[in-house]
Amino acid sequence: MTNPYSLIKKHKSNRATITESLKQFGFDNTRVGESIEKLTISSGKRPNVTFARKGVAALGIRSGAMSGVKVHVKVK
Repeated sequence: MTNPYSLIKKHKSNRATITESLKQFGFDNTRVGESIEKLTISSGKRPNVTFARKGVAALGIRSGAMSGVKVHVKVK
């Protein structure tokens, strides 16, 4: 099953950013470990945890809460 909230952005230089949102888990902080493991296996690097800059009441997320993970990889 693929994650619809995963995203790959390619930059001008030889690198790309792979991100995954915790929206599918309802921004549950206990499930961030699964996302970290998946991106670690797929990219070979440990991803960084991203945090919300602003709170959004409709999504049930508060300012400063974990919102996803991202990793930068080199592309040939």
